[in-house]
Amino acid sequence: MSLEKAYRTAVYTAALAAGPHRLRVGLPDPVLDRLMREHGVLGAARLSAANPGSTTERPAEVNAAANASLAADLDRFGVRRLPCHSAGAEGEWPEEGFLALGLTAAQAESLARRHGQAAYLWIEPGQAVALVML
Repeated sequence: MSLEKAYRTAVYTAALAAGPHRLRVGLPDPVLDRLMREHGVLGAARLSAANPGSTTERPAEVNAAANASLAADLDRFGVRRLPCHSAGAEGEWPEEGFLALGLTAAQAESLARRHGQAAYLWIEPGQAVALVML
């Protein structure tokens, strides 16, 4: 399976106040649209610092330290971040990360690149959840 297909078929679950919410690549998301409206933002990204480059699955403690660095970066941008888990369709490659509300597309890409990611999800109100391959 190609890396892009693996990202497209992965299961992304954000921890929202109303409970777990699955983000689906390629589909509009009215729940996230409403969430962005409530927070007065025009963009959101699903980001992780786990397993850079998606070539080797690193130990959980190494990924946790990398995600702590990403969390600090998001805090410096002053955006709201919510926990967001992802894994392959069969539960492989589990990764923790964040749904970051209020980033610009340029900021999301910059953070994904800074943390060595091969891709991230980009969400704008009224649009399908987009997979951005780097």
